[in-house]
Amino acid sequence: MPEGRGRRRRRSTIEEMIIKTQEKLEKTKKRFINKHTNEIIDMFTQIVESARLDTFDVLNDYISINNENERKKFVQELVINAARNIDTNSQS
Repeated sequence: MPEGRGRRRRRSTIEEMIIKTQEKLEKTKKRFINKHTNEIIDMFTQIVESARLDTFDVLNDYISINNENERKKFVQELVINAARNIDTNSQS
């Protein structure tokens, strides 16, 4: 073995790298949510109230949706509705 060279490190496969990246992303999401829970709750409450809806009704509706894409669409519509109400209130 040539001097100055140790064992060669095994290279990770692409699949292993993807799994490690996904695990890191999940940990990051959990840390973010834990750190910003109060801000998330405040924003959610303000959006729901701006849309002139009941918070518990919105949560129940959201929880009842099983499809991730449908949940995203539900939240997008909620935010759009809230923005419209904010615009209407500011123009009055």
